[in-house]
Amino acid sequence: MKTKTLTLLLAAIFATSVAAGGVTLPFDLPDIGEPTLVVCGQNMRNYFTDLEASRSDCSTASCFATKTRKIVQSFLYIDADIYALNELEPQDIVLRQLVDSLNKTAGENLYAYVADDIDEENTYIKSGFIYRADKVKPVGGNKAATSQTYYKNTMRHQLFEELATGGQFTLSINHFKAKDNTPDQGEAKRITNANNLIAAMSGVTADPDILIVGDLNCLADETPIQNIISAGYEEQLLRYNAASYSHCYGGSELIDHVLANATMAAQITGAGVFHICTTCSSPSPAAYSYSDHDPYLVGLKLADGAQENPDCETIAYSETFYSSLGDFTSINVSGTNDWYVDYNYHYAKMNGSKSDDNEDWLVSPSFNLKNNQQATLTFDHTANGGTADNKTAMQTLWMSNDYESGLPATATWTQVEIPNYPEGTNWTFVNSGEIAVPAEFMTENMHFAFKYVAATAAEGSVWEIKNVALNATCRTTAIDHAAATSAMPLFTLDGRICGADDMRIYTLLGLDVTRQNGSLKGIYIVKTDGNAYKVVVP
Repeated sequence: MKTKTLTLLLAAIFATSVAAGGVTLPFDLPDIGEPTLVVCGQNMRNYFTDLEASRSDCSTASCFATKTRKIVQSFLYIDADIYALNELEPQDIVLRQLVDSLNKTAGENLYAYVADDIDEENTYIKSGFIYRADKVKPVGGNKAATSQTYYKNTMRHQLFEELATGGQFTLSINHFKAKDNTPDQGEAKRITNANNLIAAMSGVTADPDILIVGDLNCLADETPIQNIISAGYEEQLLRYNAASYSHCYGGSELIDHVLANATMAAQITGAGVFHICTTCSSPSPAAYSYSDHDPYLVGLKLADGAQENPDCETIAYSETFYSSLGDFTSINVSGTNDWYVDYNYHYAKMNGSKSDDNEDWLVSPSFNLKNNQQATLTFDHTANGGTADNKTAMQTLWMSNDYESGLPATATWTQVEIPNYPEGTNWTFVNSGEIAVPAEFMTENMHFAFKYVAATAAEGSVWEIKNVALNATCRTTAIDHAAATSAMPLFTLDGRICGADDMRIYTLLGLDVTRQNGSLKGIYIVKTDGNAYKVVVP
């Protein structure tokens, strides 16, 4: 089905729809307290604009238009600020089409979607985000929580910021392996999904308030969910209603979940399921149903964004290598060639295609990231010659926090993955993709380096780099209130959290580190007097 045809058909249907705020449905929304933000999660049951795709829930334009109308009607009635969606067509057009339909019916451009650069064959699916642009904004990129081919599209997370308060949280939307006919019905794969998710969330440094939602295809007492709970997360739907269900197959069951870590849970006003889709609901929602899963809602009241640390400076460093290597240092470990600037075409260049046994480093100046919240690195590069397969081993990125000067071997270096490499068969520059600086290098002496190696001239190639950019934002002051409580009694001093005798100190994954007080560094959850606080120890 052509996009233009779909658009015309939907426009005709939605032209007669009621405006946003006037949508009424004969179903009660769940009580989620008095939030300032609402997140809605929903399995969309293979919502595809390509009606010829084997996975599409609709094979005709009429079915698709009806399904879209029901989705839009439900979403406007729910009136959430962020929609976290599963089982979408793995193309950009699907979220764009849904946003256009929401805005047409609302009568104004309220909604936008988070771009994810996913463009896959329609045998796959993806997860994605739609949000109210007047209420929240996405911060940074939309990221995968796993590198697995299939699940990197269905396990996504995004940092959001509330415009009114500056409060931020990380929202993770996931679709785990479905039940099947294997002996364990896919349990092993769901356990892998859960463990990959836990690992990805433990590496989130932008904001420690984490909300995990999605169709996880298992009950709360099954191992995948229990692994997540053991990692420091609490199931919020069951917290507010022990009888919650979101799916109806041989009886009602809760396989869609809302899990929050301690700092996030302290900012949740309520959670519940909106029974508009499943056949377990009463009265019957058949005339309004568009999926085999009910949508579920989470109410949030985020803590205000704290003041920036006065000791921190936002960093916006760039080096084009237009006419020199700038503050970078070229270090020749072996071989006859070295990094240099091509004055004709304006980039840093290392040519190992004419000599043997090359190891050459291009090392950045030192950066003080100690008080920054997060940092990202990008650059443009191309590589020609050699073989396409050896680029990821021979042309690499490294980081160190103990390098001073001289040969790289005098320090400890860790390789950091470059997301995008050039094809290696032409001179076309590609962008590296956004590279998040790992938490262990958010220190006062961070260097990064481009390392080139080639044992022989035959396998060597030419590596060219330009437009290097390091951007770092400031993190909040040493202590940030994470719950709606009275003035926080805590303060930090020389690696110690002080101010209360009866406090317990936890990592973001729930590990009790109270006995380590005095040698702390990082972000912690402190519980004292029945309150929970987020504390940053610089």
